[in-house]
Amino acid sequence: MATSRSAVLALSIASLFLLGLPGSVYADTVIRSETVDLLPEGTFENAAVWDLNSWEGYFESDPAQFTSGMVADGHLSFTHVRPEHFTEGTGWALYSPTESNMSLGVPDGGYTWSKGPTIELENFDSSAFFGSDIINVSLLFSFAVPEVLSDDEVRFQISWGTNLQLVRSFAHTQAPIDNMQGNSLVISLDAYNNWTWSDLSDLTVTIDYVSVGGIDDSEVRVDAVGLRVKERSPWSGFENSKALHSTQMEMAPFFDFDIASGSLSGLLITSCGLELGSSGNPGGWVSEAVELPHDQYWGRFHQYGNASASVKIQSSEDGVSWSPGVTINNAESVTAGTFVRLDIAIFEGCLAGARIDLNDPTMTITGSVSGSTADLVSNISVVKFALGSNLVATTSIALGSFSLSVPVGRYLPSAGESLDIGVSTRFQWSSQGNPEVVVVMVEDILLSGGFVVEWDRDPSCENPGSIYLQEDLIGDIVPIRSTCSDDITDVDQLSVSAISQAPDLVAVSIDDGRVVVSQLSEQSGVAPIDVVVTDQRGNAWTTTFDVVVSSVDDAPTHAQLPQEVLVAVGDALTIELEIADVDTPIDDLIISTDISWATIDANNDLVLTPTSVGSFDITITISDGTNVVTGSLSVLA
Repeated sequence: MATSRSAVLALSIASLFLLGLPGSVYADTVIRSETVDLLPEGTFENAAVWDLNSWEGYFESDPAQFTSGMVADGHLSFTHVRPEHFTEGTGWALYSPTESNMSLGVPDGGYTWSKGPTIELENFDSSAFFGSDIINVSLLFSFAVPEVLSDDEVRFQISWGTNLQLVRSFAHTQAPIDNMQGNSLVISLDAYNNWTWSDLSDLTVTIDYVSVGGIDDSEVRVDAVGLRVKERSPWSGFENSKALHSTQMEMAPFFDFDIASGSLSGLLITSCGLELGSSGNPGGWVSEAVELPHDQYWGRFHQYGNASASVKIQSSEDGVSWSPGVTINNAESVTAGTFVRLDIAIFEGCLAGARIDLNDPTMTITGSVSGSTADLVSNISVVKFALGSNLVATTSIALGSFSLSVPVGRYLPSAGESLDIGVSTRFQWSSQGNPEVVVVMVEDILLSGGFVVEWDRDPSCENPGSIYLQEDLIGDIVPIRSTCSDDITDVDQLSVSAISQAPDLVAVSIDDGRVVVSQLSEQSGVAPIDVVVTDQRGNAWTTTFDVVVSSVDDAPTHAQLPQEVLVAVGDALTIELEIADVDTPIDDLIISTDISWATIDANNDLVLTPTSVGSFDITITISDGTNVVTGSLSVLA
């Protein structure tokens, strides 16, 4: 249907534009005149027609981590969900009040040892941190106790301000302890305080070897002690997301003047367009005349190329008598009568083309921004709208609603060419690590200026009579298009469609302008068939004919019987008959056999109970009152 509509619009506008001066013959009556939405997909009701992509930085091959686009619920949305940003740094102790200097700095294999005196370390390297919001705090101990601790004890303590906490102790160990091989012991401090940077700057770590006297069990060796802090940290970056839609331009609400037509003076037609034939003298071009289509209005004038020129719009009501002309500049609105033509003087450069659009085609965009934009860089975080390769509108990602309206007649493609619409967002942030969610919602994109005006009559066809079929036989083919005529469209270009009002009885399809009717299995009745014949401009002839399907009484069916069965005298054998009848209730069937000891049970199965020895041939008869079906088998008793 979309292809038919496109043809309708293209042909309609073409017939309106290719008008000469008075004397042309026009259709008698305008049968349709209405506006056309040039971008029906701008309501975002069909997600399948929009291609979306999100990426990080400058290259679309790098997928975005925090940004996504989606078409759903009648709108286009770009969602940027940026999480908290953390870094984890470790600052190693730089000062020892106990002059345990071999334990300062990063782990390097050198150590301070003790069998009694405490080792105190503090002043952790602050250059490893940003000083932002603290998430958690740990201590890293690069230390060793080379022998088993039987009676002695090693204690790790921290102090800040007036606070003192034991964070770990080692006693009665089963083996030596070695955390000096790049495997520093990590102890969380989160349970001891809601840490601040002031607290951490005052933090002192004490390693105490506590001996019970006598011979020491071992000693403690301390290579380094580090303060590890996970904190919210500053970061910046940008991500992009875009939505693209391409469709065929159904109609062109503009007139592109043919620079090869009209009257030329002192100009040459080159690969560029119109250029001066000789330097020093301006050249002139008076274009062909065009007529304003029914029920439309003139839009804007557009000049292409680099020509320095003076342009006048000449106007006429009859296409014969012309006004001297009114000077107009590029992109200005045209005020004129029924007919217009261009009178252009070119002083230098090249005139590549000239256009007058109709109804001032305008792209109107409505949307909103919600969430938080505090950490977005306002002058870089934007939403952009493009038509083809032309950027036509931009708005900052700022909280609240936005509405944009931009004339776009200059950028519209010709009918039948690709209309490409793009929407892109750039989320550029500079943050202290705080999470942020922002949603850019585009409610709709309207592209006005389109219209359709039709002058035509409906096709005329012969009415088919009723079709009579039987339910078990084949269908029929009804010629339609070959019986039709149309005032403009060739018969072989007429489109035929059909719909069955009773699709559970009769199915219909179209084959080369013929209606193919097919009755469904085991169905009977009357199915009205609606037929529509349309020409290239959408005018239609309709009719309805009946397909009458008569019923056929089908015979009963049963399962295949065995050729021979063996049943001992005195025994019983049941054979499932699986009797069915699509037209007759099973209880209305008459089922019988020709031997008394071969009976039919309540399940309509055959029960064999032979009373004497021998070989017996049994016939089973099934009747629905009209059709009789028989089956037979042999019984060896």
